[in-house]
Amino acid sequence: MWITWLTLLCAIGLLIHLKLSVKKTIVFILFAVIYFAIYRVPTNPNDLETFLQDEQNIFCAGNTCVKVKEVIIQDQLQIQTNTYPIKEFSFKWYIIFAVGEAKLDSQVIRAINIAGYWILLT
Repeated sequence: MWITWLTLLCAIGLLIHLKLSVKKTIVFILFAVIYFAIYRVPTNPNDLETFLQDEQNIFCAGNTCVKVKEVIIQDQLQIQTNTYPIKEFSFKWYIIFAVGEAKLDSQVIRAINIAGYWILLT
Protein backbone atom coordinates (compact mmCIF):
# COMPACT_ATOMS: atom_id res chain seq x y z
CA MET A 1 0.00 0.00 0.00
CA TRP A 2 2.73 2.46 0.89
CA ILE A 3 4.66 1.59 -2.29
CA THR A 4 1.83 3.03 -4.40
CA TRP A 5 2.02 6.37 -2.61
CA LEU A 6 5.83 6.38 -2.77
CA THR A 7 5.58 5.84 -6.52
CA LEU A 8 3.10 8.70 -6.77
CA LEU A 9 5.39 11.05 -4.85
CA CYS A 10 8.32 10.09 -7.09
CA ALA A 11 6.20 10.71 -10.20
CA ILE A 12 5.18 14.12 -8.88
CA GLY A 13 8.82 14.93 -8.11
CA LEU A 14 9.86 14.02 -11.63
CA LEU A 15 7.04 16.09 -13.12
CA ILE A 16 8.02 19.13 -11.08
CA HIS A 17 11.61 18.99 -12.29
CA LEU A 18 10.68 18.76 -15.98
CA LYS A 19 11.00 21.92 -18.03
CA LEU A 20 7.26 22.31 -18.64
CA SER A 21 4.90 25.20 -18.17
CA VAL A 22 3.14 25.49 -14.82
CA LYS A 23 -0.23 24.59 -16.34
CA LYS A 24 1.08 21.39 -17.94
CA THR A 25 2.84 20.39 -14.73
CA ILE A 26 -0.35 20.88 -12.68
CA VAL A 27 -2.40 18.90 -15.24
CA PHE A 28 0.12 16.04 -15.18
CA ILE A 29 0.20 16.01 -11.37
CA LEU A 30 -3.61 15.95 -11.18
CA PHE A 31 -3.69 13.12 -13.72
CA ALA A 32 -1.13 11.14 -11.68
CA VAL A 33 -3.08 11.64 -8.43
CA ILE A 34 -6.37 10.60 -10.06
CA TYR A 35 -4.72 7.56 -11.69
CA PHE A 36 -3.27 6.31 -8.41
CA ALA A 37 -6.52 7.02 -6.53
CA ILE A 38 -8.43 4.93 -9.08
CA TYR A 39 -5.78 2.20 -8.92
CA ARG A 40 -6.26 1.83 -5.15
CA VAL A 41 -10.07 1.47 -5.17
CA PRO A 42 -10.97 -2.19 -4.56
CA THR A 43 -12.92 -4.04 -7.23
CA ASN A 44 -14.19 -7.05 -5.26
CA PRO A 45 -16.25 -7.55 -2.09
CA ASN A 46 -13.44 -9.34 -0.25
CA ASP A 47 -11.98 -5.96 0.67
CA LEU A 48 -15.26 -4.97 2.33
CA GLU A 49 -15.17 -8.18 4.37
CA THR A 50 -11.57 -7.41 5.38
CA PHE A 51 -12.65 -3.91 6.47
CA LEU A 52 -15.50 -5.37 8.55
CA GLN A 53 -13.07 -7.76 10.22
CA ASP A 54 -10.40 -5.18 10.94
CA GLU A 55 -12.52 -2.20 11.96
CA GLN A 56 -15.82 -3.63 13.24
CA ASN A 57 -14.74 -7.09 14.49
CA ILE A 58 -17.41 -8.68 12.31
CA PHE A 59 -16.41 -11.98 10.74
CA CYS A 60 -18.56 -13.30 7.89
CA ALA A 61 -18.63 -16.77 6.37
CA GLY A 62 -21.34 -18.11 4.14
CA ASN A 63 -24.64 -16.52 5.09
CA THR A 64 -23.77 -15.74 8.73
CA CYS A 65 -21.74 -13.03 10.46
CA VAL A 66 -20.34 -13.08 13.97
CA LYS A 67 -19.60 -9.86 15.86
CA VAL A 68 -16.91 -10.26 18.50
CA LYS A 69 -16.84 -7.80 21.39
CA GLU A 70 -14.59 -7.60 24.45
CA VAL A 71 -16.56 -6.98 27.64
CA ILE A 72 -15.31 -6.37 31.18
CA ILE A 73 -17.47 -8.16 33.75
CA GLN A 74 -16.44 -7.99 37.42
CA ASP A 75 -12.89 -6.91 36.52
CA GLN A 76 -12.46 -9.80 34.08
CA LEU A 77 -12.07 -9.46 30.36
CA GLN A 78 -14.50 -11.71 28.50
CA ILE A 79 -15.37 -12.15 24.86
CA GLN A 80 -18.99 -11.79 23.84
CA THR A 81 -20.20 -12.94 20.43
CA ASN A 82 -23.40 -12.18 18.56
CA THR A 83 -24.44 -14.12 15.48
CA TYR A 84 -26.36 -12.37 12.71
CA PRO A 85 -27.78 -13.85 9.52
CA ILE A 86 -26.87 -11.90 6.40
CA LYS A 87 -29.97 -10.52 4.68
CA GLU A 88 -28.09 -8.76 1.90
CA PHE A 89 -24.46 -8.12 1.02
CA SER A 90 -23.72 -5.69 -1.80
CA PHE A 91 -20.60 -4.17 -3.26
CA LYS A 92 -20.52 -1.67 -6.11
CA TRP A 93 -17.45 -0.30 -7.85
CA TYR A 94 -17.64 3.15 -9.49
CA ILE A 95 -14.09 3.62 -10.88
CA ILE A 96 -13.05 6.38 -8.44
CA PHE A 97 -14.84 4.99 -5.38
CA ALA A 98 -16.59 1.86 -4.17
CA VAL A 99 -19.63 1.41 -1.93
CA GLY A 100 -20.29 -1.63 0.22
CA GLU A 101 -23.27 -2.56 2.33
CA ALA A 102 -24.02 -5.44 4.65
CA LYS A 103 -27.58 -5.82 5.88
CA LEU A 104 -27.52 -7.99 8.95
CA ASP A 105 -30.47 -9.10 11.07
CA SER A 106 -30.56 -6.02 13.30
CA GLN A 107 -28.24 -3.52 11.67
CA VAL A 108 -27.08 -2.13 8.35
CA ILE A 109 -23.41 -1.37 7.80
CA ARG A 110 -22.55 0.97 4.93
CA ALA A 111 -19.05 2.01 3.95
CA ILE A 112 -17.45 3.89 1.08
CA ASN A 113 -13.93 3.43 -0.21
CA ILE A 114 -12.14 6.43 -1.65
CA ALA A 115 -8.58 5.96 -2.91
CA GLY A 116 -8.20 2.74 -0.95
CA TYR A 117 -9.45 4.06 2.39
CA TRP A 118 -12.71 2.81 3.87
CA ILE A 119 -15.03 5.32 5.55
CA LEU A 120 -17.88 3.99 7.66
CA LEU A 121 -21.19 5.68 6.80
CA THR A 122 -23.43 4.11 9.46
